[in-house]
Amino acid sequence: MFFPKLKILYQAPEVTKYIVNEFDRWLGTLSKMRYDYINPLDFATAAQVDNAMTLNLFSLCVDEEIFNKEDTTPLLRVKYIVECPFCGEHYKTYYNHQDIPNEYVQCHDESCEEFNPYESPHKIVIFFELLDSPEIPKSKQITIFDKTPASPSFSADDLESIRNEMPEDKTKFVDHLWRR
Repeated sequence: MFFPKLKILYQAPEVTKYIVNEFDRWLGTLSKMRYDYINPLDFATAAQVDNAMTLNLFSLCVDEEIFNKEDTTPLLRVKYIVECPFCGEHYKTYYNHQDIPNEYVQCHDESCEEFNPYESPHKIVIFFELLDSPEIPKSKQITIFDKTPASPSFSADDLESIRNEMPEDKTKFVDHLWRR
């Protein structure tokens, strides 16, 4: 497993062991660039799992009580990004929905009107952040230096040699690759 702490969820009645394993595989192969903006619906689509099951899974992954029982921390953290309903720009990010103001606030762009985030729930975008890095056994790690080339390297000299072996009327493409 990429995230062994997910085994904690095997006992949860809200999800199946299969779904937990699929989630582990999917999460472990995500690009690092996506670690701060994980969308549960992306997993639901990739694993062909219904949205309710997916949201249950993500909700379990942020539940401190579940992970505290095993003396560990949650795998994910929920992130609420509030956008201005007038200009669409990012207003503020919150990590607890109770911290989102239920009063009028001013966008950073002062030409926008004040707005109450709770009156525009479609402008509160929910993502999840991955709090751990995947555990990849050394035996499964591949670096660029470990890969054997499928064929020998190909140089400009090789191209020149191949061109010299070709009939003169067939060299147009090769000349395009390496201009003389």
